[in-house]
Amino acid sequence: MKSRRFPVEADDCFDEIYKMDSDELNDIYLDIAQKLGISTENPEANPYWNKVTTVKNLVLFLHNQPKVKDSQVVKA
Repeated sequence: MKSRRFPVEADDCFDEIYKMDSDELNDIYLDIAQKLGISTENPEANPYWNKVTTVKNLVLFLHNQPKVKDSQVVKA
């Protein structure tokens, strides 16, 4: 089965556009963080804590989390 491409916009809202609940969003966050070597510890200290509603906010949240020391990015 071929995957279909679709545009993802920075301001896309996870709830409204993708119909994702907080559990699904958390799973995506954990998966991305692991693949990119981003720490998932102490997320409450992140300025975007409890503000991730859009694609842009997720990217900014991940950007503001510390990297895991000596991690290697997992390539797909």
